[in-house]
Amino acid sequence: MIATVLLTRPVKQAERFAGALRDRFGATLPVLIAPKLEIIYDRVAAALALRGAGGVIFTSENGVEACIGADIPANLPAFCVGPRTAKAAGAAGFAAHMGPGDAAGLIATIAGLKCAQEAAPLVHLHGAHVTGNVSGALSAHGIPTRSAVVYDQRPCPISQQARRLLAGSAPVILPLFSPRSAKLLTGDLAVSQAPLWIAAISPAVAQAVNVHSAAELQIRVARHPDADEIIAEIAELLENGSFLEDGTSAG
Repeated sequence: MIATVLLTRPVKQAERFAGALRDRFGATLPVLIAPKLEIIYDRVAAALALRGAGGVIFTSENGVEACIGADIPANLPAFCVGPRTAKAAGAAGFAAHMGPGDAAGLIATIAGLKCAQEAAPLVHLHGAHVTGNVSGALSAHGIPTRSAVVYDQRPCPISQQARRLLAGSAPVILPLFSPRSAKLLTGDLAVSQAPLWIAAISPAVAQAVNVHSAAELQIRVARHPDADEIIAEIAELLENGSFLEDGTSAG
């Protein structure tokens, strides 16, 4: 049977990831977008948070998006978790500095940058649900940093089409990008009858998966916490468990 990739990320991120899947596998791999989260931006909070900041910290593109339309001072440094966020920050008018791809690495990078120390105080613009304490860690390193919530990640029900997919007999490939997303899907996955092939972005995400009813369960963890590695794990799942519609392998 042909596997379908089920994308439960917010719409913008899901559509971009679907495009990356098409680039890798072509149009033969079925993809269904059924968001479990909706991003709600607080642009007023973002504009207020920028006041008095010598630099900003972004651990996702959503923080950058919340600043669109705000009065961004020229050359305001933005310390970004990875390349995609740095690109978005640069396009928004910030002087972007790229981190290694994860929050812990970003903290270490900022702590070692003289320009970050000189720019302080910094402000970490983030969502209502975060893992870790970036501002606290940097303040402990002697770089005064405050924290501001500038968007929310609100749960929403997945589509009926997604529910039917999970209740079917064909394999479902489910990329997961955060522990919270994995936990929010617990109720949906609890009644899943389809074989589930999960590609988790980190061990913490894999540990948050709670599935008991699936006909088959495979969980693979990305070697590095980024979208390209998730796609690599999807390729492995396809290679081991299925083939694309035209009969060619995922490799």
